[in-house]
Amino acid sequence: MRGGCLEPLRLSLYVADAHPPGPRAIRALRSLLDSDGVEGTLEVIDILEMPERAEEARILAVPALIREEPSPSVRVIGDLTDESVVRRALGLPPLDRETRGASS
Repeated sequence: MRGGCLEPLRLSLYVADAHPPGPRAIRALRSLLDSDGVEGTLEVIDILEMPERAEEARILAVPALIREEPSPSVRVIGDLTDESVVRRALGLPPLDRETRGASS
């Protein structure tokens, strides 16, 4: 249930297919996009197959996630399997289970 408050995400994920964190990052981000309250698209770019795309985006390390839309763009580099960290970095609201344990 989006409630109309969030714009759809356009995400680009840069990976090196032979590098183990890539498939884990892909699974984690697809799971995020399948969750309630998140709408968007994920483009996966293998830097070994498309090095020119990595060069254009100035990718120096993988996995690297770029939120292309909504603006401004945001980059997250490294471990993308912690959904709460990725949600925060992308400007998404926390999951219900994250807020239930908070004592603020």
